[in-house]
Amino acid sequence: MLFQSGSPHSAVMLERALALFEAIDLPDMCVWQLLDLIHRALFLRRPLMDENDRDAPQRDLEMLCPEYLGLIYQTLLDCHQHGAERKGSGTFYTRPQLAQALARRTLEPLTCMLDEQGQSIPCPPADILALHICDPACGSASFLLAALRYLCTRLTASLLYYTCEDAEQPIQTDLRLQIAAQCLYGVDLAPLVVELAQISLWLEIGVDYLPLHYLNTHIKVGNALLGAWYQNYCVYPWMAWMRAGGDSNHTTSIHYPEGAWTRALRQMRDTVIKPELASVLPQSIDIQSSDLKYAFDSWCAIWFWPADQLAHVPTPASFYRQDTPTQQTRQIVDTLTTQLRFFHWPLVFPEIYQDAHSGFDAILTNPPWETSKPGSREFFSDYDPCYRQYGKQEALARQRLLFAQDHMLEYSWLSQQAEFKNIRNWFKYAGSPAGKPVLTEDATPLPFRYQGAGELNTYKLFLEQAHYLLKPHGYLGMLVPASIYTDQGALALRKLFLYHCKWIVLLGFINRRGLFDIHRSFRFAALLVEKGGSTEQLQVAFQQVDLQVFDDYEQNLLRLSRQHIERFSPTSLSLIEAQSPHDIALLEKLATDTVLLGAQSLDSWQIRYAREFDMTTDSHLFAPLPDWHGYQSDLYGRWRHGDKDFALPVYEGRMIGAFDPSAKGWLSGKGRSAVWNVIPWTAKQFAPQYLMSLPTYRACNSAIAGHKIGIMDICSAINARSMYATFIHGNPCGNVVPVIQPSKQDIVTVLSLLANLNSFVYDYMVRYRLGGQHLNYFVLAETPVIPPVHICPTLCAQLAARLNLAMVCFAPQWLELRTCYPTLGKLHWRRLWAITPHERLRLRCILDALVANLYGLTYDELAWILRPDRHQLYGFWRVDKERPVVLRHTTLTLQAYAHLQRVGRAAFEQEDWQFPPAIAAQLGPRFTSWQQEGSIHESWAECEAHARAIPIPLPS
Repeated sequence: MLFQSGSPHSAVMLERALALFEAIDLPDMCVWQLLDLIHRALFLRRPLMDENDRDAPQRDLEMLCPEYLGLIYQTLLDCHQHGAERKGSGTFYTRPQLAQALARRTLEPLTCMLDEQGQSIPCPPADILALHICDPACGSASFLLAALRYLCTRLTASLLYYTCEDAEQPIQTDLRLQIAAQCLYGVDLAPLVVELAQISLWLEIGVDYLPLHYLNTHIKVGNALLGAWYQNYCVYPWMAWMRAGGDSNHTTSIHYPEGAWTRALRQMRDTVIKPELASVLPQSIDIQSSDLKYAFDSWCAIWFWPADQLAHVPTPASFYRQDTPTQQTRQIVDTLTTQLRFFHWPLVFPEIYQDAHSGFDAILTNPPWETSKPGSREFFSDYDPCYRQYGKQEALARQRLLFAQDHMLEYSWLSQQAEFKNIRNWFKYAGSPAGKPVLTEDATPLPFRYQGAGELNTYKLFLEQAHYLLKPHGYLGMLVPASIYTDQGALALRKLFLYHCKWIVLLGFINRRGLFDIHRSFRFAALLVEKGGSTEQLQVAFQQVDLQVFDDYEQNLLRLSRQHIERFSPTSLSLIEAQSPHDIALLEKLATDTVLLGAQSLDSWQIRYAREFDMTTDSHLFAPLPDWHGYQSDLYGRWRHGDKDFALPVYEGRMIGAFDPSAKGWLSGKGRSAVWNVIPWTAKQFAPQYLMSLPTYRACNSAIAGHKIGIMDICSAINARSMYATFIHGNPCGNVVPVIQPSKQDIVTVLSLLANLNSFVYDYMVRYRLGGQHLNYFVLAETPVIPPVHICPTLCAQLAARLNLAMVCFAPQWLELRTCYPTLGKLHWRRLWAITPHERLRLRCILDALVANLYGLTYDELAWILRPDRHQLYGFWRVDKERPVVLRHTTLTLQAYAHLQRVGRAAFEQEDWQFPPAIAAQLGPRFTSWQQEGSIHESWAECEAHARAIPIPLPS
């Protein structure tokens, strides 16, 4: 039967499914993949006694497990799109086990109740059948299938409890049919997916005589995020005219002038829309029910009206007069409705939205996880396969050439840009079309008021929409990226869930076991929220890799109070990924008698934070090293051409390490394919990929002059270390090396802060805050650091100098330090440099011990942070893991700290702690031979000579 023709109107599932696949133009290889997938699905559903037995009965798609339709859809995506593009769409198949676990936990409060003895019993059958469950991004119905099965189980238990009758198989089929027909709702943007969802449910119901279209009324095609409500469609959308035309920055213009569409929108707004609104008194609109669909569509279409067809747009006068639309106007409205698939919830599901207290009882979904932004690489790669490899200036030149060859390509590009602007404007103002928020009868604002600033993330849009779609005390169960509880952009949603909902559960997962078909390091979360009320505490678990956490999680989850969240993250309300009550107690202690890094109080560091240069948008300010013909590097990390022209290295993330201003040097290539090599401390030099001229650097307002700290922005909580900071002076930094500078810019203050940042204790706090691959400012700002008044008088600044300033280019800084610490002049300058593995490890252990003491930790608390437990995903057991345990940084830090606690900090700072002889013998010499050459006086004379010889005045 696999090779017979399909019929899109057949009641036989097989013929209907075949018709769906026949409508898609697939390459031969993809067809073979689908057939193989179907064969494996059937084999799993009813395994053969002997797979090689050719006489075995032929299988049929009627035996297909419903969930495999989702896998088939995933295969279709893979056939049509490259993997990177599919990841960009954020569409991933939800495995049945995951959907069932979340569905069970979400629906359990709606299907069970407590009796007089406090025992859990099923709700009455009528109550269960009265539930309305929706998936607004239903895909191939993974969650709807899970809900159907769970509700059927609970309904069977309810019938047994209240009628003492067990539901036999025929009755089970009737129950599934009732539940699917009365309780389940779904929406998806793709018609093919909706068809697959209907087939999946049809298969699960198992009624042969049931026509497939029986499920059409509840499983619909549409954009669940774009639609009107009764509260806003009768108000002319003035804010729709706040959008730009998408061509404001069209610098590659050939056929379409830059800004023409934007000017047309502005002119229409100022000369037509605004005067008409002022002259027309808004009044209530009484539209017949037969016209409601067009009225809703027309209201939405105004937000997306093409800028080159404004002559036909509904204006306030025609809107409030309810003029009969012209043929051109109706055609544009219909076209936009078809393209964007407006979905008006109160019209499509009127039985759900009857009054202000209506809505769904539960929403279960795994929405797309994409970021909505225009992508030139994705667009132009369809016309030039090499486009992704171009730098910015090359890409712009290629755009001009392509536009010159095809004016419709330029129009399509501008249309895409305009659609993005329209979408952003919609989500910003659709809930306040006249400029003020539209409220429902119970004072709930229409979506989308909780999206925050920054990029549009579809998961955040679906979270807010799902919250709005729920009735009071309805339940939301959703799978979303982990950024929901870590990123600054999700702050508004966290406030909604913490202060206006009961946030019940948050489970953080790492995709190590492939729960989703994405990178194994990707992090996501399952959350359960009840609409209404407020959150006093929520149950959490982080770093989960399998679904066992869903079982008995009431006893196994960590309880995190709202007060803890407010204490640890007073501004961002980010959730700290604590693993145990011991972690929470330790984090509370670390937050005591400290200051936040981002604080601006008198007793804080009062830091300035900046991303000096963007490696993409500022690419015209610097050039690759090979382009600087005639320039030669000197001893001090500058490139010079004669005596007057100077260029400076531009810092990139790979160039820095902890206390290391030149960890790696560029060899060849660019972007992710660039080749870098490690630069040893015994041969330190600068080897950048890009240079910037000194006049350009001095002219940039974004540059921070003077002593500053550069931080590696790209990081991970599961690397050996997460924080890598280094002292920088006089060099420009790219956006992946953000810089911070205390208000007091003297060398001691800057180095003291650097010592704090590179410590184990500080890294421990950072790791539990990291939600992604970037160490953003909002993460740093809320980390507790030691107050300047406590750390600056200690030995920490000198230790940081010895670790970081081991290059002749830092000679001026050494002279500044000698002024602050005259006793340094009695020591050999070169021997102050920690350049051997032995000396660098020793000084770092001393420094880590001092910082832990300044944080007020006990030995046991530091031992907890440094414990060598490989099951701790964020642990420091990876540090020096290639070495014997006794030679590791973590082990030796604990030895240093034990000694500090025995003798006290003052004595510890004075005695210059050394490794035990047995350890020292295995680590090699403390100094190189050339460090010991010459006298102390000669060494400082050399330092002074280098300070005078640095050929250019540094920006200050």
